[in-house]
Amino acid sequence: MTFNAFIIKWQGKYCEVAGSANAKWQCVDAANLYIRDVLLLPIIEWTNAVDFPSKAGDKYEYIVNSPLNIPKEGDLIIWKPTPGHIAIFIEGSVDSFKSFDQNFPIGSPCHIQNHNYTNVTGWLRVKAPSSNTSELEKCATARNSHWDDLQTIKGDLSVVGEYSLELIRKRIQSLQEAEREYGTKEKQLQEAQTQITDLKTEVTRLQETNTTQATEASILTEKATDLEKKYTQSTQNYEEALRKIHILEGTITKLPVSGFQKIWEGIKELLKVGD
Repeated sequence: MTFNAFIIKWQGKYCEVAGSANAKWQCVDAANLYIRDVLLLPIIEWTNAVDFPSKAGDKYEYIVNSPLNIPKEGDLIIWKPTPGHIAIFIEGSVDSFKSFDQNFPIGSPCHIQNHNYTNVTGWLRVKAPSSNTSELEKCATARNSHWDDLQTIKGDLSVVGEYSLELIRKRIQSLQEAEREYGTKEKQLQEAQTQITDLKTEVTRLQETNTTQATEASILTEKATDLEKKYTQSTQNYEEALRKIHILEGTITKLPVSGFQKIWEGIKELLKVGD
């Protein structure tokens, strides 16, 4: 439920959250209902309003009141002295503001109340959510929230007045904007998914191509190695044959002519070593 839907739902009504049967419809009940249904956080039970800052935990930031700062919509305003008072800020300036209160004045149901800052000690503000949430998820959340608002308004028109009619108009405008933004983000996501699919296909193709090329390269490398071995062996054979020829050439000059034919036949045989 959103902040504005919460106000419309509980305007003019009493609310009770946990607490004691002897202390019904207190300001802390309205605050805890807001914490539970809008902020979606655990309620702060068995605590006076003035002690909320010390019991709130690490989900909240406590901002001390000063003459120049102004709360934001949805901040939980804290008053002293004990037991204090707590209300939900709607809008205001450095001098005065409107908040959503219960039991102020004492015995009053939930309603919009005018205040100044007398005895206000400060306010609790929920810390910003993680930035890891995708833009598409944010838009979807906003769209769903606005639909919830409209369903709440549709189911509870008993409070329709100048304030709620203006709120309905703003909510419808917000819903239209959220739908347009969601549509844009959805289209962008679909385009991105198509691109990712195309890239994955290309990567697979390149991997298959590289595998084929690697296999061919391995085969060629083996062939080259084998040829290199054969070349080395042929070179060695050639050099050995040449050495023997030189030896025989020297021998020829020392033999009678009648022995030349035999030597020459030997040379021809040696020349076949490298074949």
